[in-house]
Amino acid sequence: MPGHLSFVRTINLPPMPKGELKEAVKWEIKRQLPYPQEEAVYDYIAAPVADGIVVTFASAERKNVQRYISPFKEAGLKVVAVDVNPLCLIRALPLHGSGNIIVLDIGARSMEIDIMRSESVRLTRTVELGGEQIKNQLISKEFSEGEIDDIMMDGPAERMKEVLNQFLREIFLSIDYYKATFKEKVFSEVILTGGVAINHAVRDYFSQMLDIPVIVPNPFDNLIMKDESLKPLGPRFSVAIGLAKRAS
Repeated sequence: MPGHLSFVRTINLPPMPKGELKEAVKWEIKRQLPYPQEEAVYDYIAAPVADGIVVTFASAERKNVQRYISPFKEAGLKVVAVDVNPLCLIRALPLHGSGNIIVLDIGARSMEIDIMRSESVRLTRTVELGGEQIKNQLISKEFSEGEIDDIMMDGPAERMKEVLNQFLREIFLSIDYYKATFKEKVFSEVILTGGVAINHAVRDYFSQMLDIPVIVPNPFDNLIMKDESLKPLGPRFSVAIGLAKRAS
């Protein structure tokens, strides 16, 4: 489920027995959900920490879940799990740093901005901006189809600057909101993934403008591949690989 159709939160609870934890999480979910609990499908994971329990829960409206899984049911396939993008990215990408990490998943039509800490999702936001906006800008400037393909793969950033600055505005808005909400000011790194991440010029431009190290990990690393030719396209498959790792 994409970020804009899911609701993911991380909360801190005091130490308590497992039986009480289930009830406490149920009431906390009910308090935070933007829609009635009876219309939700949700689950959670809990991990003990020094001063209590950290709980990450994910939810989606039942009608949206049913819409997503109906094609699989019609095809005669059994759906064993429904997951949300941010949790898939946690499994697929190296998020082991101790500080605040920004994950930017930029695909064709949207950018998901996730801010993680200690492998927990603390903020997730989806913006309707993606690779198609870059391509449309290049078309409007009358670049040829071949030139557009080259720019989309290799840059330079200068030719995509207009749209990249739109991305950055949304990223800065999310950073400012996070700082105000969680009283956190330091970000250790930005992880860039999705189809747009294949263009190293985008990585370099974001690193320069955000003044935070930007890395583009390949989710195919440490996996055995039958077709090595797909490896350079790894960032496009981050969510799919994270979903597959859940199933395993």
